[in-house]
Amino acid sequence: MPTWTACVARVRVNRSNGVVTVEKLTLVLDAGTIVDPDGALAQVEGASLWGLSLALFEGTEFVKGQVKDTNFNSYTPLRIGDVPELDIEFIDSTEAPVGAVIVYGGQDAGPRYWRAGRSTPFCWTTRGSASS
Repeated sequence: MPTWTACVARVRVNRSNGVVTVEKLTLVLDAGTIVDPDGALAQVEGASLWGLSLALFEGTEFVKGQVKDTNFNSYTPLRIGDVPELDIEFIDSTEAPVGAVIVYGGQDAGPRYWRAGRSTPFCWTTRGSASS
């Protein structure tokens, strides 16, 4: 299932110098069954700010067929002072869980998996057999 996203940006443009300032991003997402709300929020925050950085500041300029910027000294990503207010909401999905797998756990216990729609995690042992 794809993630459906709607995003609205409140922007201000300085008419004298053309500088664009994004004041707020409002996002509403249907991302299916959210198994880790904090992780999902972090993903959306990061992706939103990266996209904003791409839109406002980043680009590649070519001069005589060569990339003009050959070092990071002129690279200008979004800075912390440019981060707008973020309003992010996940809506409840009407879709059934599709078996997303989250891997976590330690080396001693072997990897542990949580499948969307299961009430409890289950563990794969190093021999490959699963237990509930």
